[in-house]
Amino acid sequence: MKHKFINSSNNYTKFNAKTYLKSIWPQFLLFTIINLLSIFIALFIPYYLNKGITLISSFQLDNLSSYFIPLGILISAEYFLSLLNNDFNIKLSNYMAMQIEFDILKYIKKSEFIELGRYNDAYLTQRINNDAVCLGDFLIEKLPYFTFNIITTFIIIPILFSLNMLLGIIGILVVIVFCIIYLLIKRFYYILDKNMLDAQSDFFSMISGILYNLLSIKINAWNKESDNIFTKTAYKFYETSIRFLRVDYSQICTVSFLGRIAYALSLLVLAYSTVNSKSHLSVGGSIVAVIMYIGILLPALQHVSEFGSQYQNYRVSRDRINELYDIKPETFGKTELSCINSITCKKIGLVIGEKIIYKDISLEFQKGKVYLIVGENGTGKTTFLLTLAGIYKPSSGDMYYSQTHYTDIDFTKLRRNNLSFVQQDAYFQKGTIRYNLSLAGVGENEIATTIMPLMDFAENIPEKLDFIINPKNTSLSGGEKQRIVLTRGFLKSADIMIFDEPTNALDEESVGVFMNEIIKKKKSKIVIIVSHDIRLGEIADEVINF
Repeated sequence: MKHKFINSSNNYTKFNAKTYLKSIWPQFLLFTIINLLSIFIALFIPYYLNKGITLISSFQLDNLSSYFIPLGILISAEYFLSLLNNDFNIKLSNYMAMQIEFDILKYIKKSEFIELGRYNDAYLTQRINNDAVCLGDFLIEKLPYFTFNIITTFIIIPILFSLNMLLGIIGILVVIVFCIIYLLIKRFYYILDKNMLDAQSDFFSMISGILYNLLSIKINAWNKESDNIFTKTAYKFYETSIRFLRVDYSQICTVSFLGRIAYALSLLVLAYSTVNSKSHLSVGGSIVAVIMYIGILLPALQHVSEFGSQYQNYRVSRDRINELYDIKPETFGKTELSCINSITCKKIGLVIGEKIIYKDISLEFQKGKVYLIVGENGTGKTTFLLTLAGIYKPSSGDMYYSQTHYTDIDFTKLRRNNLSFVQQDAYFQKGTIRYNLSLAGVGENEIATTIMPLMDFAENIPEKLDFIINPKNTSLSGGEKQRIVLTRGFLKSADIMIFDEPTNALDEESVGVFMNEIIKKKKSKIVIIVSHDIRLGEIADEVINF
């Protein structure tokens, strides 16, 4: 799984447990075989212990090795199988949860943006994560263990009846052993736990960033880039959580193992004491076997009784994931435009819910010209730009891109290949300035040789273009952030350049540099700017009152 951590080829429209289990069936089959072996080994241990104690009780000490050697082998095998079982459990459940999260995020990025407005980003982040974890945990752990416990119950009950079951439980030293083991691994445990939680925070932040900046990702068609950042961040969390949980489960497994050893030794001490007191206990071995079988049966029954609530939790998570899959997907045509020379709007209007955003807009945009759209706040200027980008579909009227009707166009490819869109809010992925500039579709090495007038401030940063941007916490000023995204917009080779309030955070000098860049590039572009900055009227071929 390390070499193919996330399967990016999935295109699911519903959650299907069988599909996910089928994708890991070799590992899941091995996981199931290990569990079944563990069950049968656990059932044979009381048998050999029964025979051994019976021999001690009847003073047949010469034959003890024939029973206690197999017993030791079975106990050791059970211990190592339990370690292996737990390792498979944490790997498969974590992998499945992250694959589910990847698939639902992939679907959401292709869904209608207008439909996502009813979800809060932070809530959606937690919802996706919690539900994916619940589904993975149920399918890999809860459901198989329920089946194994049912098998165990149906095997042990007839055995108990055949042995004339006697109730009795002897206390064990598990608590003391746990405390000793915990003190021995306390520091190591702390470091692994901290690393996992730090990676978990990065992971949740990354998901939140994708959802928060979904509009930017859709406008620029950065699906592959966001997929890559997901895989990178998820893999770190995957690895650190496995390291922590491996220790955590190993601790639990070791405590359980030593507890059972202590339990068995207590019974052997009892048998030895009986021999020394010359009190022959002919049914001692049977009593011990019965007690051990009860020790296996009672937890199995407890887990079976808990399965009802676990299944309901699974159903809730499954239905909530499927609610997200019910969000209407974007539907586009199949035409891919190699070049766009004009955009024509004929009496287009947009209604969201019951609100009229704009209506009867008839405009034409030609290559080689700069169009400045002005107007009061709330008139729908930004939403109009998003309509041009195909994020919203007109409720009425028609739009043509180089004489091709918008319903025939593949807007995902248009956004990625033909459109450079700079929004009001600067969008960054966690990484260097150079990496964020490369999202324009140019190589990081090419960036080093490109003249970027708006990026002169980077010369004053020690790391220069290798300065790492944290989207939620960076020392860059608002103006510096804006200069980065404007530069990224200029770097992209696109027929259409759209800027939404590009000069808001810029000083006088930077505004002049921006205007000069527009003049240099407008010959081969359709340039559309929404702004309240009257200075931009100097470079506009046409000013549109919206």
